[in-house]
Amino acid sequence: MATNHEFPPCPPLTGLILAGGAGQRVDGEDKAWLPWQERPLFEHVLERLTPQVAEVWVSANRHLERYQPWLDSGRIAAVVPDDWPGTPGPLAGLASALPRLRDATPQRDWILVTPVDTPCLPPQLGLHLWQGLQLAGTDARLAVAWSSEQTHWLHLLMHKSLVADLRTSLEGGEHRVHVWCRERGAVIVDLSHDEAAFANFNRWIDFQQGGAA
Repeated sequence: MATNHEFPPCPPLTGLILAGGAGQRVDGEDKAWLPWQERPLFEHVLERLTPQVAEVWVSANRHLERYQPWLDSGRIAAVVPDDWPGTPGPLAGLASALPRLRDATPQRDWILVTPVDTPCLPPQLGLHLWQGLQLAGTDARLAVAWSSEQTHWLHLLMHKSLVADLRTSLEGGEHRVHVWCRERGAVIVDLSHDEAAFANFNRWIDFQQGGAA
């Protein structure tokens, strides 16, 4: 996001990695632990997210024991499984993890969210989303990344005051992240200069080709 504006400093953020998906396009595998460049996707995302935030949490539903070394070392603060029946998608992961995250980090108001299948995560994602919110000049509490005519609905910066609203939406039957974001007036932030950083590893072929934009 190119701009000559001066912004208030980005506040300390809490990071959340969404790793609870069913992996339907990789034969049901847990994508967090699929290797790319000799390391699991989770490690790549953690490495890129950590410098941007004060603390990292993980939303995951399988192989929870594999995260233990990172918990023991303090590189991640907690791993939270979904508390919703079935697999209603990433909105359930957010709604399950964020109440705990909010209560455990009362000193921080903003949460930077990313899926686990974008291992080339932009190194200044949080800062640019924050600046996008400031540039919009509104009271918006939610910013979402956009690049090359595609909105990346799971790369978002949100205020913790939206946590209760998430659960209300799920209870009302709304499981679609893009619908929830639009209805909350999300600010769409153009990060086309970081296009390659949003390469998405959804299919086996993406691991061979370096991800799908």
